[in-house]
Amino acid sequence: LEGGSALAPGPGSDGDPAWSWSGRWLAFTSARSGQGDLYLLDLFQPGKPPRQLTSFPESAELDAAFSPIDDRLVYVGHTNLGDNLYLIEDLIDPAPQQLTRWSRSQVLPSWSPQGTHIAFYSNHDFIDRVDLYVMQVGSQPYAVARGVGKSQNGPSWTPDGKSLVYVSDDDRSFDPVYMVPIHDP
Repeated sequence: LEGGSALAPGPGSDGDPAWSWSGRWLAFTSARSGQGDLYLLDLFQPGKPPRQLTSFPESAELDAAFSPIDDRLVYVGHTNLGDNLYLIEDLIDPAPQQLTRWSRSQVLPSWSPQGTHIAFYSNHDFIDRVDLYVMQVGSQPYAVARGVGKSQNGPSWTPDGKSLVYVSDDDRSFDPVYMVPIHDP
């Protein structure tokens, strides 16, 4: 069974779509440039081709997440040295800023409902353990929970943005669900 139509057909595989909260923008990873770059499609302008946001030859960009007011985009830059978070403050004139500079993996960023904080998973301390980190944009990330189960949708914020809900990676206790309040250090 086949249905629907391609939003932005082009050569190269597309994937990892992320909708903006307003529904205007769709960011996605595409190999149409020969590697995994981020593209932005403006759904308020049907028929207009997507615009390339990133073009770093040494990385692939993925796990894009829009801030709640659609003005910023955080994503993961995947390189041979590790996976780190980057921020695009202006979708019209993108100039990605690196937010983390750690080895291993910093992945699946998610914005707080107010758009002030970003939560993500990291294994930079221990390769076999995933920790939950939070950062206020412009500040250093800090751990809020150690040894968590990584959700495929990224960290889960409470609706008021004051806490994160996560699953503890603890088989002996049957992987319980926890809630941790967020306080800037």
